[in-house]
Amino acid sequence: MRIVRRSILYGVLLILLTSIFIGRLTQAKPNWSFDGYTYAIMMQMDAGVPYAQARRVSQRFYAGKPPASDSETAPYLKTAYPQYWQLFAPRLLYPRIASWLWPRYGMQALLLVSEASLVGCVLLLFLLLLEYTGPEAAALLALGFALVPEVQLLASGALTDMLATFFWFGALWSMLRYATTARVPWLLGYTAFATLMSLTRPIAYIPLACAAVLLLAGLLRQNARFVAAALALGAIALALCVLGLVLEARAGGPGLIAIMQGLRAGSRYLSHGPFAIWYVARVIAVLATFAAASLALLAPVVAVPALWRRRMDADGALCAGAMLSALLTALVDPIVGDATRVVLVPLLPVLCIGLAMAIGKARVAAA
Repeated sequence: MRIVRRSILYGVLLILLTSIFIGRLTQAKPNWSFDGYTYAIMMQMDAGVPYAQARRVSQRFYAGKPPASDSETAPYLKTAYPQYWQLFAPRLLYPRIASWLWPRYGMQALLLVSEASLVGCVLLLFLLLLEYTGPEAAALLALGFALVPEVQLLASGALTDMLATFFWFGALWSMLRYATTARVPWLLGYTAFATLMSLTRPIAYIPLACAAVLLLAGLLRQNARFVAAALALGAIALALCVLGLVLEARAGGPGLIAIMQGLRAGSRYLSHGPFAIWYVARVIAVLATFAAASLALLAPVVAVPALWRRRMDADGALCAGAMLSALLTALVDPIVGDATRVVLVPLLPVLCIGLAMAIGKARVAAA
């Protein structure tokens, strides 16, 4: 009972501290990213503002923001449609939620959604880590997540990433609980979180990779429960991947090859050699950047061995699948500048789980 009371107290403190911290950070250093220009227009349209008017308001607002002074992004603030307008069209949820706040908060609504998402991420991560360690360690690890510089940048920015990360945390927690308990409410929770995540960013391939590794572990161990859980989780993730492709096709968004060709056209490296060499080099560069950023946190040194010891358990297999998804992310988004944002941040809860496992084992050994 004392542990429950302590957990509730730490949860409340985490909400308060994270809210104050990210509120002050966003006020001092708001991240008005280039992609935020697109979401600003989408938000206003969801609030009932005609496109032409939403575009004019967004142009005036962004006139004094960093993207307007960047030679690469400034031209797209003046075109009829923003760059990748069709590509972002299926990312429905972030601008829709922001549109509910638009009448009162204006453009700040975009930042408020990201701020609230960070608070939700910290709380969900805390609850998830309680499965592996005590409330004190879980609270410190959850708070450490919020202190990662890249997380702070996303949480103070007009981007879909932080909201999608919140839904990913919920999906991961639900997956872990369903795989170990086989209780239907956790499967329903996973379905809800994963669907919301997919309507925010098209990253359903991450839980699909998790389910694939769990299926492999189940087959190797001849564990029917693992196989059944993996098939259920994987089927939902696969359906969401298909849904994402359908939404992108309906929006007329560019295909992966077209996007890669556009990136190569603006690239300063290997732009005249074979496309395959350029592409492989970009993927390797993204993975190397991710590895360097993760090792700089020192967490993998402790987390990866702890996860490896649980590799044949349901949670170890699911976490291994999440780590494997880093390769998939690098394949579909081989942009070095995006490595920490799209590869590292989604894997931070996995590293935290590994750290919590190690701390929990150390506590048992000490006792």
